Amino acid sequence: MLIETPLGTWTSKVVLGGHGRTEQSSGLPDAVTKVVAHAALPPSDDDGFHPPGGRLFDQPALYDHVFGWDPGAELDFITSMAEVGRLVEFGCGSGRLLIPLLERGYQVDGVDSSSAALNHLAAKVSGRRRACVPRLVLGDLAEVALLPCYPAAFAALNTMRYLPSTDAVAAHLRRAAMSVEPGGRYLVHLDSFGTDLVERPHPGEYAEWEGFGDSDKKVMVRWELAERQPRSDYDLEIERVRVWCDGKPIVDELQSQLSLAISGWCTLFACEGLWSVHGVVDADELQPLDAQHQRRAASGNYWFVLDRTDLAAPALYNA
Repeated sequence: MLIETPLGTWTSKVVLGGHGRTEQSSGLPDAVTKVVAHAALPPSDDDGFHPPGGRLFDQPALYDHVFGWDPGAELDFITSMAEVGRLVEFGCGSGRLLIPLLERGYQVDGVDSSSAALNHLAAKVSGRRRACVPRLVLGDLAEVALLPCYPAAFAALNTMRYLPSTDAVAAHLRRAAMSVEPGGRYLVHLDSFGTDLVERPHPGEYAEWEGFGDSDKKVMVRWELAERQPRSDYDLEIERVRVWCDGKPIVDELQSQLSLAISGWCTLFACEGLWSVHGVVDADELQPLDAQHQRRAASGNYWFVLDRTDLAAPALYNA
């Protein structure tokens, strides 16, 4: 197993080699419900911020339990839209999609910023035939490019929304353009909405579900919109993530995510000419949205299908 850090002599950025109504939450399994909480949270909830444990994404065993639903539909979509045998996943985490793609016979490498997640993933894939062992790269998505180029890439579960700004997204898109060959494809999963949508989620609204992993312990998750901070070209959403194990709080964390309309993401993806937007696909119905439906789209999960143009990626030293 090879775990690399993005170090090099020329640049360090390139690696070679409750209350309210309840409804089904878009893009999530049936067991996950979205609670639109217009009233206050139940009085029994401790609404103070007393963070136990560490970051959820740095606890890979817990992450596997929290997001352990059947990924079959996601895998089918990825393999149908990127009909190649070799891919790279940006934000691979502990291998929720990477491992089952390996099991389907694909060669998949991964990049992630969590060393704990990559070490956990490395242990899970150890012992595989050498030809099927993924290359795992530790680094910031805004800084890492992988060479030689891949014919396709993907980023699932809102990975790109966790970048700290649209400038960081643009930097990642340049790195991805260095990593994917001209004519290649990049599939990006994002929670977004149409520009005509008036009613957006409000602070206090949350989704909650029980962990999916095999365990004799009951793990409950609540993912709540705590605050929305408007910026000039996007909103920054502050999410409060709480996890209980057998009724005891084990995670209470604040995370930030970028929030843009579908048109805003499309503009950002195409602005430097390295990528063109082939289409936008509803993640629930797996149906493409035309321009009219993109404007009217409800807040939910979408796949953005990006095609790598022939425009040369920036030089290594100024990418």
